Amino acid sequence: MVVNYILSSGLWIGVLVSGYLIFLRLFLMTEETKQHWMVIFGLSVSTGIVVWSIPLLGSALLGIYNGKAFGIAGYVSSCILLIKYKKYIPSISKLKLNISTIVLILGLMVVAVIVIGFPNESLMGGRDEGVYANSAIYIANHGDIHPQYPEGFKTLPFNGTFLPGFYSTPGEITVQFSQLLPVWLAHAYNSFGLSGLLGLNGVLCIISLLVFFGILERNVSRNLAVLGTFILGLSASQIWLSRVTLTEIFTQLMLLSGLYIFEISYKNNVPRAAIFAGILFGFTCFIRIDSFMYIPLILLAHSCFRILEKEKKNNEIWLNLYLSLFLVSTFALIYYYLFSNPYFTDLLPQLKLIGYLIVGALLVHVIIKYIKPIFKFRKTIFYSLVILLVLMFSYAHLIRPNIQPFILYSGTGTVLDGTRTFREDSLVNLGAYLSIPIIYLFLFGVIKTIYDYLISKSSINRINLLSFIVIVGATSVYLYDPSISPDHFWAVRRFVPIIIPGVIILAIYGLDYIFKSIRHRLMRNIIFLITVLYFFNFTITNDRLIVNHRESAGYWNQIINLEKKIPDEAILVDYMQWATTTPLYAAFDKQILPVRFLEEKALVNKIHDLLISGKQVYVLTDRYHPIKILGTNAFAEEYIDLSYNIAEKVAIPLPKKIIELRFPLVLHQLNLKEEDTISFGGTTVLGIKETGMLPQEHQPNGTPFRWTNGNAKYVVPISSKPSRLKLEILNASPKGTDLEVLIGGQTVHAGHFETSTKTFDIDISHIDLGKDLSIEIRSTTWKPSEILKNNDSRILGVAIKNITIY
Repeated sequence: MVVNYILSSGLWIGVLVSGYLIFLRLFLMTEETKQHWMVIFGLSVSTGIVVWSIPLLGSALLGIYNGKAFGIAGYVSSCILLIKYKKYIPSISKLKLNISTIVLILGLMVVAVIVIGFPNESLMGGRDEGVYANSAIYIANHGDIHPQYPEGFKTLPFNGTFLPGFYSTPGEITVQFSQLLPVWLAHAYNSFGLSGLLGLNGVLCIISLLVFFGILERNVSRNLAVLGTFILGLSASQIWLSRVTLTEIFTQLMLLSGLYIFEISYKNNVPRAAIFAGILFGFTCFIRIDSFMYIPLILLAHSCFRILEKEKKNNEIWLNLYLSLFLVSTFALIYYYLFSNPYFTDLLPQLKLIGYLIVGALLVHVIIKYIKPIFKFRKTIFYSLVILLVLMFSYAHLIRPNIQPFILYSGTGTVLDGTRTFREDSLVNLGAYLSIPIIYLFLFGVIKTIYDYLISKSSINRINLLSFIVIVGATSVYLYDPSISPDHFWAVRRFVPIIIPGVIILAIYGLDYIFKSIRHRLMRNIIFLITVLYFFNFTITNDRLIVNHRESAGYWNQIINLEKKIPDEAILVDYMQWATTTPLYAAFDKQILPVRFLEEKALVNKIHDLLISGKQVYVLTDRYHPIKILGTNAFAEEYIDLSYNIAEKVAIPLPKKIIELRFPLVLHQLNLKEEDTISFGGTTVLGIKETGMLPQEHQPNGTPFRWTNGNAKYVVPISSKPSRLKLEILNASPKGTDLEVLIGGQTVHAGHFETSTKTFDIDISHIDLGKDLSIEIRSTTWKPSEILKNNDSRILGVAIKNITIY
């Protein structure tokens, strides 16, 4: 194991060495002395990741990825490059260290401890981070991005999904998202084990902060650049996303690197650097499919350059940017179509919308000569924009969150159905993560940048127009609609790649102007100290819940213990226990038969076939919501108490407490039985079709029961004709109930009863039955909120404890 780790780790050396030398040699060789050495380090890592991503992802697509082989390739390539380009190797003695650099290094070390030292064990299925992490482990173990069906399952009629995030496609299973992050997670897993997989995003966070510092340093004072870097690095949003296996931090690193390199390319007229900026922008599309939205913003930014820039810039810069951007993004589009087609198809409407926006942005270039004359009235435009921005910002922050009707989720059958999206609170929520002063300094920074380009004659240290348009454009889109579920920290994801960094950049830019306007040095230093203390207090307050909290700690060890209880050749029937069955399938190669995504009759028949063939079949269910499978007996093998701690999920940020989640599970082993007597009603029985039944509940003694909605129907497959039906009713309306029972459409019982508990034993021997027994239970309905004067507004029929046919 140690040897494997050492061999695989060579790739990381290759990333740094090749990235550094290619970055300097091909793109910025004439500029390296003008960049801060820490920023060069960050950009070198970005470059190396891009370079090595091509063979890394390519090998996984071909099913031949091998961690040790890539590690050896990293060692060998590093030696060759260092020998060939040894004159470019930096001397440590020449690295400049001043007070601000030392403070930055120490601060980044603190951030590194927080984000790398306390990673979330984000491997449970059912949410995106679990899909990324478990598919990464599959790649590490098998070298392929396409998990395989368990033996004999390929032809089963799945409904398009195998497990959440794993599509059922012909021949093999297709993972939902791009596999670029998972292949890097896989290599981190091969290099450093589970700690490497969980800690990779934390490392990418530190690299991203270096590049972020570089962007700030080019536009504001060094001290404020350091402050801004700490505000980002220690924000609760950055910490949480850096600890989970999601793509936002990876995207952030590449976007910031692209913006930084373009700024150098444009300001210093280095056209070849624009090639790499375009590659980085296109590369983000391989990481996240929504990154295609940056393309129309880049086109729009070019239009603004053409309108507002006084000096003539070399068109070769834009040509290089576009050639590399459109080439890489086109390959990304083809990648999604070929290798994640169901995901591509699901998001095709959004991709088409982005395509229309690209066409619209291109049309702006066509009509630009008609737009330019308008900008002769620059002061009028400036003051109009200022008024519009202040009004829109005030509306978004103070008025919009309080105006009804609010936007609600429409998701029939989900817990979110009918709940608020909290779209109206997007700016309020952003302020909760960054502070109210930051979001208003952001507004000031936006106005200051517009002033720089419309009114001011100086171009010194102003925000690059491409960065400005991308930041403001993306912020406008996601402040209008974050397009994500309302529980935090999860709901801050959309803001992390560019919005939160961009808001801080423009806020610090505005703050820098304010400080420069203060002529008195002592006063300026006092205000700077107060500013630092304010943000230090804000950060400590926001982060205190999670700063040293390792979310879901111990989860993985519990899964390992569960995995040992299931024989390797056994089939595990999964009844929506995705948090456990996803890693059991992808990381441990257990043979999973999912209930939720398979037609029920085919599922029951498959289980019967497996049992007849002598296969061991287990079923994993919630202990308090068990299921039965028609024609089988279930014997409890293991009682499992899965538990872990998480930050509470809240609609309004930020979470205030850590809560424990407990999942009492039971692992049953199945065997066949003859169905002389069939019982159902109070508990779900797979193989019996039903409608008109509400979710399972329990009496205080644990007895399960289910309410009807007043018209329950069952279709029960039978192998022999039953003669009697026993209906046990546990509860009903306090005002009495009219009840009718029908078999095969014929009424076998009709009457009224007053008591809440009632049992009916009905003769059905005279009814002609086919292969399926049809049962209907009709009753009068009632609402507890009206009769019992409580908050239960459900429309109920009768509560069924059990139905037995025999």
